[in-house]
Amino acid sequence: MKKIRCAALLLVVLAFAGCMQTELHNSDTATEPVPQQITAWPENKYTETIPEPQKGSPDYVISDTEKGYYAIFMKDITAEEGKDYLRTLEADGYQQIEAAENEASAGVLLKKEQTHLSVSIAEGILGLYITLVAS
Repeated sequence: MKKIRCAALLLVVLAFAGCMQTELHNSDTATEPVPQQITAWPENKYTETIPEPQKGSPDYVISDTEKGYYAIFMKDITAEEGKDYLRTLEADGYQQIEAAENEASAGVLLKKEQTHLSVSIAEGILGLYITLVAS
Protein backbone atom coordinates (compact mmCIF):
# COMPACT_ATOMS: atom_id res chain seq x y z
CA MET A 1 0.00 0.00 0.00
CA LYS A 2 2.88 2.35 0.83
CA LYS A 3 4.40 1.79 -2.65
CA ILE A 4 1.09 2.63 -4.31
CA ARG A 5 0.81 5.92 -2.38
CA CYS A 6 4.40 6.87 -3.29
CA ALA A 7 3.79 6.06 -6.96
CA ALA A 8 0.56 8.07 -6.96
CA LEU A 9 2.33 11.03 -5.34
CA LEU A 10 5.12 10.81 -7.91
CA LEU A 11 2.57 10.85 -10.74
CA VAL A 12 0.87 13.94 -9.27
CA VAL A 13 4.22 15.74 -8.96
CA LEU A 14 5.15 14.85 -12.54
CA ALA A 15 1.75 15.94 -13.82
CA PHE A 16 2.15 19.37 -12.26
CA ALA A 17 5.81 19.74 -13.21
CA GLY A 18 4.79 21.00 -16.65
CA CYS A 19 2.74 23.77 -15.02
CA MET A 20 5.66 25.15 -13.03
CA GLN A 21 7.32 28.39 -14.03
CA THR A 22 10.68 27.56 -15.59
CA GLU A 23 12.01 31.09 -16.02
CA LEU A 24 13.64 32.84 -13.09
CA HIS A 25 12.71 36.43 -12.31
CA ASN A 26 15.26 38.79 -13.81
CA SER A 27 15.49 42.09 -11.91
CA ASP A 28 17.00 43.74 -15.01
CA THR A 29 13.74 43.23 -16.90
CA ALA A 30 11.35 43.87 -14.00
CA THR A 31 8.87 46.63 -14.71
CA GLU A 32 7.48 47.03 -11.22
CA PRO A 33 7.70 50.56 -9.84
CA VAL A 34 10.43 51.17 -7.29
CA PRO A 35 9.97 53.50 -4.29
CA GLN A 36 12.02 56.69 -4.60
CA GLN A 37 13.03 58.56 -1.46
CA ILE A 38 12.05 62.24 -1.38
CA THR A 39 12.74 65.13 0.98
CA ALA A 40 10.30 67.69 -0.45
CA TRP A 41 6.73 67.72 -1.72
CA PRO A 42 6.89 66.76 -5.42
CA GLU A 43 5.56 69.18 -8.01
CA ASN A 44 4.10 67.54 -11.11
CA LYS A 45 0.83 67.08 -13.00
CA TYR A 46 -0.44 64.67 -10.31
CA THR A 47 0.18 66.97 -7.34
CA GLU A 48 -0.69 70.34 -8.91
CA THR A 49 -4.31 70.27 -7.66
CA ILE A 50 -3.56 68.73 -4.27
CA PRO A 51 -2.67 70.92 -1.30
CA GLU A 52 0.60 70.00 0.37
CA PRO A 53 0.14 68.56 3.86
CA GLN A 54 1.33 71.01 6.53
CA LYS A 55 2.28 68.21 8.92
CA GLY A 56 4.60 65.27 8.43
CA SER A 57 7.67 64.85 6.25
CA PRO A 58 7.82 63.58 2.66
CA ASP A 59 9.19 60.03 2.71
CA TYR A 60 8.92 58.38 -0.71
CA VAL A 61 6.94 58.17 -3.94
CA ILE A 62 5.94 55.30 -6.18
CA SER A 63 4.80 56.09 -9.69
CA ASP A 64 3.91 54.25 -12.85
CA THR A 65 3.13 56.46 -15.83
CA GLU A 66 2.18 53.42 -17.88
CA LYS A 67 -0.54 52.51 -15.39
CA GLY A 68 -1.32 56.15 -14.67
CA TYR A 69 -0.79 56.62 -10.96
CA TYR A 70 1.43 58.51 -8.54
CA ALA A 71 1.62 57.70 -4.84
CA ILE A 72 3.16 59.89 -2.14
CA PHE A 73 3.91 58.73 1.38
CA MET A 74 4.43 61.10 4.30
CA LYS A 75 6.05 60.03 7.58
CA ASP A 76 6.11 61.54 11.07
CA ILE A 77 2.41 62.40 10.98
CA THR A 78 -0.17 61.42 13.55
CA ALA A 79 -3.48 59.85 12.63
CA GLU A 80 -5.25 62.98 13.91
CA GLU A 81 -3.05 65.20 11.69
CA GLY A 82 -3.92 62.91 8.78
CA LYS A 83 -7.63 63.41 9.49
CA ASP A 84 -7.04 67.19 9.66
CA TYR A 85 -5.43 66.97 6.21
CA LEU A 86 -8.47 65.06 4.95
CA ARG A 87 -10.66 67.97 6.13
CA THR A 88 -8.31 70.35 4.25
CA LEU A 89 -8.83 68.34 1.05
CA GLU A 90 -12.61 68.44 1.49
CA ALA A 91 -12.48 72.21 2.11
CA ASP A 92 -10.48 72.47 -1.13
CA GLY A 93 -13.36 70.89 -3.06
CA TYR A 94 -12.58 67.19 -2.94
CA GLN A 95 -15.73 65.13 -2.57
CA GLN A 96 -15.79 61.90 -0.64
CA ILE A 97 -16.80 58.87 -2.71
CA GLU A 98 -16.15 56.07 -0.22
CA ALA A 99 -14.66 55.71 3.26
CA ALA A 100 -13.76 52.98 5.72
CA GLU A 101 -12.15 53.12 9.14
CA ASN A 102 -11.08 50.80 11.93
CA GLU A 103 -9.08 51.16 15.14
CA ALA A 104 -5.71 51.31 13.35
CA SER A 105 -6.36 53.11 10.07
CA ALA A 106 -8.73 54.90 7.74
CA GLY A 107 -9.08 54.94 3.99
CA VAL A 108 -10.97 57.50 1.94
CA LEU A 109 -11.60 57.85 -1.79
CA LEU A 110 -12.01 61.41 -3.02
CA LYS A 111 -12.64 63.09 -6.36
CA LYS A 112 -12.22 66.62 -7.67
CA GLU A 113 -12.67 67.21 -11.39
CA GLN A 114 -10.27 64.79 -13.15
CA THR A 115 -8.25 63.96 -10.02
CA HIS A 116 -9.10 60.83 -8.07
CA LEU A 117 -7.38 60.54 -4.73
CA SER A 118 -7.16 57.64 -2.32
CA VAL A 119 -6.00 58.71 1.15
CA SER A 120 -4.77 56.20 3.72
CA ILE A 121 -4.30 57.38 7.28
CA ALA A 122 -2.52 55.50 10.06
CA GLU A 123 -0.42 56.50 13.03
CA GLY A 124 2.92 57.69 11.66
CA ILE A 125 2.10 57.61 7.94
CA LEU A 126 -0.14 59.24 5.37
CA GLY A 127 -0.48 57.72 1.90
CA LEU A 128 -1.86 59.53 -1.15
CA TYR A 129 -2.59 57.50 -4.29
CA ILE A 130 -3.38 59.82 -7.20
CA THR A 131 -4.88 59.01 -10.59
CA LEU A 132 -5.92 61.42 -13.31
CA VAL A 133 -8.97 60.68 -15.44
CA ALA A 134 -8.95 61.98 -18.99
CA SER A 135 -11.59 64.62 -19.63
